[in-house]
Amino acid sequence: MANDQIFRSPFQRLVADWRRMRPIHRRLWSLLLVVGCVVGAVTYRTFIVPGWSVPERVDAIVVLSGGFGERIELAERLVAEDVSDVLVISLGEKVYPADTNVLTRMCAVGYRRDVELICVHASPDTTLGEATWISDLLEERGVGSILVVTTDHHVSRANRWFRRCFDGEVFVAAASAPTGLGDLAHEWAGVLDQQLIHRACDPNS
Repeated sequence: MANDQIFRSPFQRLVADWRRMRPIHRRLWSLLLVVGCVVGAVTYRTFIVPGWSVPERVDAIVVLSGGFGERIELAERLVAEDVSDVLVISLGEKVYPADTNVLTRMCAVGYRRDVELICVHASPDTTLGEATWISDLLEERGVGSILVVTTDHHVSRANRWFRRCFDGEVFVAAASAPTGLGDLAHEWAGVLDQQLIHRACDPNS
């Protein structure tokens, strides 16, 4: 018997431990495993590889604040592909270091002559604040369609807020960037808040 214990593989030992568990404990572990798999699959599909597509043409491209340069880089490629000749940049209350020189220079001296550049400081400096502020601004200008550019793990939340706030067509483009556990936790908290608490397009609610 001792030799059997010594030469058991980790899988065999795991099976033996599983069989020794009480039925209620096995059911609890099975439930946790299923929930973990579901959460993992939803996290991967929603925050790691979100689906998105670029339309041939929109009235304005909107770059949300944050990131480390990947958002403005993607937006510039889209402008170069003639997706829009209006570029809206949300600067936020603080601009991340990797973006500072590019964005401040663009907003200070302009961009391309054939592209209208609009720089805004949304208040409050949140995704909902950006969606409300920018939607009101663009609707006053008669804009009917926008392409929101943000980082891949932020796509789901940004897309939902702009669809609630903007009275027109909304598309989202995802710029790739490393996603850490802190990013995922932040986005999960934001999505739950968005779905369960702050459902209205009102940053003061």
